[in-house]
Amino acid sequence: MSQHATVVPLWETNHPYYCAEGNYYRNGNHFAYDSWADFQAEWGELDPDLNLVFRWDWQRADPADYAYELEHGEKLPPDTLQVFWVLQRKAILRSTECIVTEADEDAVRAWLTDRAAHMRLLWGPLLPDFCRQHAALPSARPADTGWAVETLWRDGEWRSYWPVRHTRDEAHQDYERSHQTNHEYRVVRVTTTYHVEPAPKGPRSTP
Repeated sequence: MSQHATVVPLWETNHPYYCAEGNYYRNGNHFAYDSWADFQAEWGELDPDLNLVFRWDWQRADPADYAYELEHGEKLPPDTLQVFWVLQRKAILRSTECIVTEADEDAVRAWLTDRAAHMRLLWGPLLPDFCRQHAALPSARPADTGWAVETLWRDGEWRSYWPVRHTRDEAHQDYERSHQTNHEYRVVRVTTTYHVEPAPKGPRSTP
């Protein structure tokens, strides 16, 4: 039996807790833009090491909070995308906010995916490999073959940088996007096999 993950729209994603805008110790570190295009023109291609994205929030107004305004013919505020940055070389926190629409989601998702992949480099040793499956699957299931981009770490080991893709063309698109940073990359073929491990013998535990 195959399972398909449901893609949750970015505006329906609720992150735990929140992050304050700007910088507690320094004014002038929150920047607002009238559109996704305006934001991208200034921030979209910044070096991901010098300008590390550690959080994002797609903000959508709750109509219940604007009942009075709606009753008087006013419109809800537009959606906004908040992005939170740390300038690692200077230890500076910054945040940005830009107006977005649902039509921007594909572009926003692609850009955030790039940034998430870079963040994974900082936590890679503690995260499961993209190629590794944790659920027990039927032993008769054939091996899966895909393509992935790997990056060379300082310890000389190659590790996954992007999720495994179904086709080589998709992996090469990831490869092209990866060259925004000064790391070494390669495209590799990934084969994943599955097996079923027997349950340990012993008395059953009761809830």
